[in-house]
Amino acid sequence: MTKISDADLMAYADGVLPRHLRPLVRQALLRDPTLLEKLESYIITNRGLAAPFDRLPPVPDRLRRLLAGENAGPVSAGGSR
Repeated sequence: MTKISDADLMAYADGVLPRHLRPLVRQALLRDPTLLEKLESYIITNRGLAAPFDRLPPVPDRLRRLLAGENAGPVSAGGSR
């Protein structure tokens, strides 16, 4: 029986576990109700942590360009372009 680490289970819950490991986790979940409960708690926690960020306004295009290293143009003394 393969031991599923907490890190792998969290990656599975986040949808970032490598594709080749997903069947192993699914099989372990079918065999181990405790592991399934742990997965459910991770999913519930993720939803709770993500919820406040769903209400944030989108990042302005000017800031996206600045973060990407593009020249967003000069800023005037008043703070606007």
